Amino acid sequence: MLHAGRCIPAEQSKPSYLVLGVFKTSADHPGFPDKRWLTLSELKAAEGVQIADIKSKLAEYEAASKAAADLELDAELDAPAPAAATATA
Repeated sequence: MLHAGRCIPAEQSKPSYLVLGVFKTSADHPGFPDKRWLTLSELKAAEGVQIADIKSKLAEYEAASKAAADLELDAELDAPAPAAATATA
């Protein structure tokens, strides 16, 4: 059975983030590494997570995403256009 946090949220009116972290099943559980989709509300409610840390990680993510997109798009602009296909009869 999948944990609820592992599924892609059906509600898309609020952004959700795929978080790689150590998740506990109870307060005394040591935790285990996993990936889960979390909303900002869930991140803010997580024990030991500070708002400043969330903002910093979001800024890092947005900068890395923009840099990767710019690199890919710039490579497309610099690439030679593909030769047009010609039909022969």
